[in-house]
Amino acid sequence: MRKSLLSFILLAITFAVSAQDIHFSQYYASPLTLNPALTGKFNGTYRFQAIYRNQWASVTVPYVTYSGSADFGLFRNSLGNDVIGLGLMVYSDQSGDGHLTSQSVLLSLAYHKALDRDNRHQISLGFQGGMVQKRIDLGGLYFEDQWDGSGFGPPTSEILDDNMMYPDFNAGFLWNSNFSENFDLYAGFSYNHITEPNETFLGATNKLDSRYAFHAGMSIGIGDNLDLLPSVLYLSQTSAQEISTGAALGYQMTDETTLYFGGWYRFNDAFIPVAAIEFYGFRIGLSYDVNVSDLKAASRSMGAFEVSLIYQNIVESRHYNPVRYCPRF
Repeated sequence: MRKSLLSFILLAITFAVSAQDIHFSQYYASPLTLNPALTGKFNGTYRFQAIYRNQWASVTVPYVTYSGSADFGLFRNSLGNDVIGLGLMVYSDQSGDGHLTSQSVLLSLAYHKALDRDNRHQISLGFQGGMVQKRIDLGGLYFEDQWDGSGFGPPTSEILDDNMMYPDFNAGFLWNSNFSENFDLYAGFSYNHITEPNETFLGATNKLDSRYAFHAGMSIGIGDNLDLLPSVLYLSQTSAQEISTGAALGYQMTDETTLYFGGWYRFNDAFIPVAAIEFYGFRIGLSYDVNVSDLKAASRSMGAFEVSLIYQNIVESRHYNPVRYCPRF
């Protein structure tokens, strides 16, 4: 039997998914999707996070991605300067026409080891494991064998799976140091899809290639109320690569409120202005991708809108103030 047009489309979709996972422009606001070593890595005992992305609304029906997580820093008083991080992360991704959806539920565990008595230098190891489900709505799709010359008529004879589920595992490493009250530095690496699970609707073998991520940044104090927060992210999966770099300036208005303004550039893709506010443990961030790739003619330079929300309880450490491992917005 000849392969239908949809079969080729599904193959293309599957290969595209294996080439590049979901991503967020505000990657620093979704720590458990970035690196499992960030689980429980904050100045508090619990943290809740949510992020929503709406992409390519000007080209077609928008692609919608969202993620949520909860993580906890455990045994702060019983392990000396060390901390164990425990977390749960979920995400969902829906294609523009709604016919392809992905959901994932992952548990995270991390250990944060202090390298000195004052807790200025730390290394962290993290691991994630869980299940991924992908579904396709065959009822809203048409096949080649349904075309009768004037329209789509009889039911298709194609046989395809409309649902797949597989286990997925990720690991990560993080190093961070607080060299002074005005200078923090961090660098991390994550390795996703360790087992390269099979991902296909066609009953064939199609391995989901591993993804590698490197991220780094720093916090530079400028005076009493200003912080400069540059960072960089590099992603690689199959032949796809992504590099994002930029910085934000944080202005502390009061002891409880800080404003952030900045911008990131994702090479050959988009410029991303960012604004955020932090108050009483809440952080709300907004960003917009201004498309600069070859798609800009069709997209009218519009890309993706993102909004992020993080809440964490704040605790004062009995040790030297722990480093800010990533931008606080």
